[in-house]
Amino acid sequence: LAGPEIARSQAEVVAAAEAFERGDGRRGLELHRAALRAEPAAVWPRVALAIASLELDRAEDVEALLGPVDDDLTPGRLRAVVWSVRLEALRARSRADDGTRLAEGLLAQAVAPIERRVVAAEAAWHRADLGIELDRAEVSLATARGGGGDSVRDDVNWLVDVAEGRLRRRQGRLEEAAGAFARAAAARPSEQVWLQLAEARLAADDGDGALVAMRRVRAIDESDGPSTRRVAYALREGARRLHDPAAFLDY
Repeated sequence: LAGPEIARSQAEVVAAAEAFERGDGRRGLELHRAALRAEPAAVWPRVALAIASLELDRAEDVEALLGPVDDDLTPGRLRAVVWSVRLEALRARSRADDGTRLAEGLLAQAVAPIERRVVAAEAAWHRADLGIELDRAEVSLATARGGGGDSVRDDVNWLVDVAEGRLRRRQGRLEEAAGAFARAAAARPSEQVWLQLAEARLAADDGDGALVAMRRVRAIDESDGPSTRRVAYALREGARRLHDPAAFLDY
């Protein structure tokens, strides 16, 4: 893509983020679609819009945005992101069984280690949510954990920790579940993970620990504002990372 096309599309995505921050979701979507028209072959604005769709409870839009680009992606980090967002969308639509089947198919296609780790973590998460084949979920979790570093810069660890927390919660291993969610919350604080940590603490009869986690949820709510601000963040990150697509996983 030529420089002017990149600059115009990037500017439109930033403007879309600003519209979402003002609470004007309709204008934000219009601007983002304009960015897609400016760069119809580019993957990054599609990924940003797919992430925004998840935040706006429009998970049904994700497959149409990302499904068609799969065949054109080279193995590596960006393809792992696309796969992860597609699988998250199925989970958001309560289609964990379809997600499990898709994850198995994607795992067979995975070439890069990061792809195998991401898809294996998603497969473990889906099976945990369904409560099926927990032995296979353990195998997937081991695959996801393998090859990862201990550094917080290893952004796949967040996904693996959440998947482990879901699996341990399903198995009734509540202390281990809480530990996994606590690691995820420390690496990337989010309302979703703090809520899951609170639930695990409460199930383990740790009322004080649950209360601490719930206070963190409230703190995030008060600082982040409505969901549209998280949408704006996703779109801004998409624009900022146009020139560094390798960094896109830690959305």
